[in-house]
Amino acid sequence: MDIELSPQTEQRIQGLLAGGVYTSAREVIDAGVTLLDLKAKIQEGIDDIAAGRATSFATDEQLHEYCEDVKERGRARMAKDQAAE
Repeated sequence: MDIELSPQTEQRIQGLLAGGVYTSAREVIDAGVTLLDLKAKIQEGIDDIAAGRATSFATDEQLHEYCEDVKERGRARMAKDQAAE
């Protein structure tokens, strides 16, 4: 794939390479794409929170109890699936 970069983007990539942060333009582009993916996942989380699809906990104990409940439900589901085999 051939791409045309703006002079500012080329300059930024050259600066990252000169600074030793990355060893190739490909690494810089890969890192940028990874960050875009992360940004999308963060936005998905923000959207979930805004839509009420999140659980909050007032204490560590509440979080621990919730995690234990999730694990127990998972174990029960696995046992049910194994029994059905």
